[in-house]
Amino acid sequence: KPAKISCTVSFQVVDEDGNAMGFVNSNYMGFGTGLTPKTCGFTLQNRGAGFSLDPTHPNALEPRKRPYHTIIPAIMTHADT
Repeated sequence: KPAKISCTVSFQVVDEDGNAMGFVNSNYMGFGTGLTPKTCGFTLQNRGAGFSLDPTHPNALEPRKRPYHTIIPAIMTHADT
């Protein structure tokens, strides 16, 4: 049973044509953002909380930069498939 303080959902799918996609949603710090879109029934994630808007910070969110994040979805492939 997941801890009541947070929850992460992750799934990856590949179809018969080899098209692949990965999805991760994580409600960091308990209840995520605490925002629920009308009629959707789920909260918005807030895993970007570790990013900084301070341009001098090593994990600054800025164009053409990939800030460090704790959730990095990936799909491995093999050349023969």
